[in-house]
Amino acid sequence: LRIGIPASGANMMTPLAAGIMTAIVASYGETAVAAFGVGSRLESIACLVILALSSTLPPFVSQNLGAGKLERIREACRLSMRFVQGWQLLIYIVMALGASLIAWVFTRDAEVAGIIRLYLWIMPLSYGMQGVIILCNSALNALHKPMVALYLSFARFFVFYVPLAWVGSQLYGLPGFFIGAFTGNLLMAIVSWLTFQRVLAAEQAHMQPAS
Repeated sequence: LRIGIPASGANMMTPLAAGIMTAIVASYGETAVAAFGVGSRLESIACLVILALSSTLPPFVSQNLGAGKLERIREACRLSMRFVQGWQLLIYIVMALGASLIAWVFTRDAEVAGIIRLYLWIMPLSYGMQGVIILCNSALNALHKPMVALYLSFARFFVFYVPLAWVGSQLYGLPGFFIGAFTGNLLMAIVSWLTFQRVLAAEQAHMQPAS
């Protein structure tokens, strides 16, 4: 329960943030909501590898934590982050180059298609950063630091992602909304990685006297 309850709380923030983001987009009309809905569904497909890694990384982290092999944890997480960045960059290139075709598959409405293209030119570039955030949270739960992961999840959605998307929308409309969301993911990825490194270093310092 010490790990499960905070993890559940973090998961509850995702639909809440999605609802707020949809409400912001709704101010631009039904076409914007339709396009954003398409983009969100494409995101869930494009991030499948991230979700798979977030399920396989925690057992590895927990096992090596129990064995006191923290350097293996650090190296595994570093390699995972690099892989996610490279893989999601490839996904971005495919989605950005194929934006017009992807939009055509979902709609013949020119306005909706235009917003879908805009989404695909900006948002998928931040999927690698989302991967860093998700993997860091998974690793922190495996390190028995669920409250740190919960605080990071709160900061991700309600300090960076949603507020910056809203600010961007107020300044530059829909393009600003997407750029703000992208910036939120970028900043949160940096915060998550630095926090994970700090927690791992503290764990290592705690173990050293015993060794």
